[in-house]
Amino acid sequence: MLTPITLELGGKSPVFIDKGLSEDMMNAAVREILETKVHKTGQFCCSHDYGLVHEAVYEDFCGRLKAQIVALGPRRHVPMIGRRQYADIKSKLDEAGAECVPPLGGESVPNDEAMTIPMTALLQPSFDKRVLTEEIFGPLFPVLKVSGVAEAIKIINRPVTCKPLIAYCYTEDSKLADAFVSSVPAGNIAVNGGPQRMISNYACGFGGVGPSGSGVHMWGVDALREFSNRKHVMRARGGFAKSYFSGPPPALPAKA
Repeated sequence: MLTPITLELGGKSPVFIDKGLSEDMMNAAVREILETKVHKTGQFCCSHDYGLVHEAVYEDFCGRLKAQIVALGPRRHVPMIGRRQYADIKSKLDEAGAECVPPLGGESVPNDEAMTIPMTALLQPSFDKRVLTEEIFGPLFPVLKVSGVAEAIKIINRPVTCKPLIAYCYTEDSKLADAFVSSVPAGNIAVNGGPQRMISNYACGFGGVGPSGSGVHMWGVDALREFSNRKHVMRARGGFAKSYFSGPPPALPAKA
């Protein structure tokens, strides 16, 4: 017997940061990234997994990211849910071989006893590292410098990371946003907003595609239909029910 399934499988949700963002928009982007990496300890299917930042604002973005991580104080040290998850995130951090921002040292290092990992941005890791091939699910945030949206889309659509659960884009260029939406296969796309805004909209369905899931499992009419049995019901009327062909009579041949 065939059984339909609905799955959310997550995936590496990218975020593209465009040039020309206002001060408020840039700060909001950094804040929303950190909210999913710290408030939910990064163990959240919709968290921003890695950043693709336009080269024109790369240094500015990294500086703001560093400042906001430092401002977290003790909250920078994020507890993992269990020993296995802690070991996995620590292994990814050790293996990344990237510049850590803020730098690790002193008390800002993984704590084996407390199972905490410091929130850390990883600048320019190579593409073969696990932080760029596997969903991180923790407080590590790889950041890559890109020449523009075309390069960002090419990276997102690599076979190892394609079709994420959500793809994020921060831009004030509506045509660029349209290009991003049309060129990135994803379960969902958020432009100028984080996951909290997206999943709190109960009018919209939410689900993955391909490796990030199947079907719509949350919210809206789409989710109601997903978990409903849609039946086609026909009730015949009059003499049609007695005939072999119980539909409407065929059209008469045209007169000569």
